[in-house]
Amino acid sequence: MRKRLITFFNSNYISNYEPSEYKIATLPTITVNNIALYDRGIGNTVLLFPYPHAHTEKPMAYDHLSEIFLSLGYRVITFDPPGAFFSTKSPDGTMEEILNCAQLTVEKFVQNEKLIVAGHSMGSLCAQAYTLKYPELIKKLIIVGGIHGFSQAVKYGLPASKWNIISLEYWYIILRGLLLTYGFGNLEKHKNYENFMLKASFFNKSFIKFNHISKGDRNNGVPIRSIWSKNLFRRENYSDLIHNIKVPTLICVGKYDCETPLKCSLEIKNKIKNSKLVVFQNSGHSPFIEEREKFSLEINNFLNAQGPWSWLG
Repeated sequence: MRKRLITFFNSNYISNYEPSEYKIATLPTITVNNIALYDRGIGNTVLLFPYPHAHTEKPMAYDHLSEIFLSLGYRVITFDPPGAFFSTKSPDGTMEEILNCAQLTVEKFVQNEKLIVAGHSMGSLCAQAYTLKYPELIKKLIIVGGIHGFSQAVKYGLPASKWNIISLEYWYIILRGLLLTYGFGNLEKHKNYENFMLKASFFNKSFIKFNHISKGDRNNGVPIRSIWSKNLFRRENYSDLIHNIKVPTLICVGKYDCETPLKCSLEIKNKIKNSKLVVFQNSGHSPFIEEREKFSLEINNFLNAQGPWSWLG
């Protein structure tokens, strides 16, 4: 008991635990400066942003969104965030770090081609930041379950969008989330928290794939990419900037998304004039999983549309 208390009340992070934990055998295309880069498929290039907090069981290059783009005939380039999967560079958890990794990926894999940029959830925030920083490199932008800043997620998202302030779930989200962000806890608590979020975030619960809790998880620390949220509390709000995004933009959101609710996407739609909003009626935070066929169709229609206004609905 005393050992567990000491472990809990001391900040303790772990890095690059995923390959052994989830038995990931597929290696990156290339590693540059200890950053793992991926290049899959042929066709027009999609720069797909990973989750900057890296709370997933596989690299973004092999996740659901990547597989959809590949099935539609597109090339996907992406990377592992520092400290996650095969990127062994020590992370600082900032947006600048993520954008530098993205630009490294582009410089290694792309020549004389404008990009399609895409991201889901926190990855969509990074996609917006990249589009603002490198507008000359981009021809289209896809935002899925997005926010334009952490303040927007606080305003509309969990826990207030799902539970009343007097509920235990409300305070579990806040308190456990804060503790894990600052490295207090262990891998077991991290996985339990992720499983709790999954139950809240899917409309159709049959699509949920829960994290497996292993016996040794209590002896491991918190994934170091959790420091992303700690840094985000203080900065990275693009509310006053995204009106400068001029490229055609597709915004996708699930009707029952409680992490980045519809109000978030509506605000983004109102600020990016050359944009279209698609609401998936039977989805939560991940419409590309819950309504994959419809999602693929919307992506395909958007990417194949010609001219700046022909695809607007």
